[in-house]
Amino acid sequence: MRVAGFQLKRVAGPSPGAGNARAAWAERQGLWLELVDEDGRRGWGEASPLPGFSIDTLAMAEADLDAWARRLPRRLEDIPEIFGAAAEVAAPSARFALETALLDLLGQKRVLPIHRLLGGRGDHPIPLVHLLPVQSTLAAAEELFAAGAHHFKLKVGGADFAAELAVLAALRVRFGHAVGLRLDANRGFAGPGREEKMVALAAFGPELLEEPGGEFEIEAPYPLAFDESLLEPSTRAALPGLLRKSGYRVVVLKPMALGGFAACIELARIAAAAGCASVVTHLFDGPIALAAAAHLAFALPGRLLPCGLARHAGLDAWGEMAHGKPGFVGATRVAVPTSPGLWGGFDGPQKIDGNAPPPNRLPGEGRGPVPSP
Repeated sequence: MRVAGFQLKRVAGPSPGAGNARAAWAERQGLWLELVDEDGRRGWGEASPLPGFSIDTLAMAEADLDAWARRLPRRLEDIPEIFGAAAEVAAPSARFALETALLDLLGQKRVLPIHRLLGGRGDHPIPLVHLLPVQSTLAAAEELFAAGAHHFKLKVGGADFAAELAVLAALRVRFGHAVGLRLDANRGFAGPGREEKMVALAAFGPELLEEPGGEFEIEAPYPLAFDESLLEPSTRAALPGLLRKSGYRVVVLKPMALGGFAACIELARIAAAAGCASVVTHLFDGPIALAAAAHLAFALPGRLLPCGLARHAGLDAWGEMAHGKPGFVGATRVAVPTSPGLWGGFDGPQKIDGNAPPPNRLPGEGRGPVPSP
């Protein structure tokens, strides 16, 4: 596969409702990458680091991708070569974008969806976990439950822990154990009283608790999960031991933050070797990244839990392109993707060129016209 063309555009737009208990992102920005091979196929990738969470920035990703493009044309024939080429850039979101676009091209060439290229054998849909809003939590849960959702996630560890317990109690009264409750403290339990709070949560039978905070070598009456701690090299280096001698039994994989497919597959392998499970989720990024994260979920080794890949407010920033894309991400589950590449090729008016710019493009932010193959 000879990669000959490159183009990069910025996308930005309002994303009302994108946020959690501690932060909100009223606007999301991202980079839309297009690579073209010698046969005219177009592969897409996305770099959308999340301010305040990701270790890289949009400017860093843009610089890395521009520098990488100066090495074109180049021939990449298989998965190891693709992962090696993407590893040439430092920014995690840029690596994810390159891996996605290159795997998209290779999948189209070999007429295989990305997850099959990566050796995935998943043949069952993946249930979705829905993040409930801080306000009107019970009403939102009612609506989602009526639509068939059975896995909810809530943020805990805020200023009013008693109010958070009251919400959990109301959810259990209303739904009993017909729904799974996943909790995320975002390290909000660090400090005095952590153990007491974790014991209090046990009454509601959570499926897991992400990132309580404090030291890792602790036990809990339910599984604990690594999330943002995986951004720290020291945690990743110690991960095999931590998964074997602590209450942490799950790794939450955000490919946009962790650096894409190769990095997340390795973390899932470490988890599987320790008898632990994986979860894949998003960073309020765009439709290309959402599709790529879904393919990743189907390709992971080991046990996979319901994933946080439901459609979200961050997609609004991508305008019409996000309407109905990716089609295999439904309201309550992710269907097994069957089209070649990311979602089956990109013939039609959405190509990145002078006649059809990306939605909500920032003026003057285009890069490198795609040459005719």
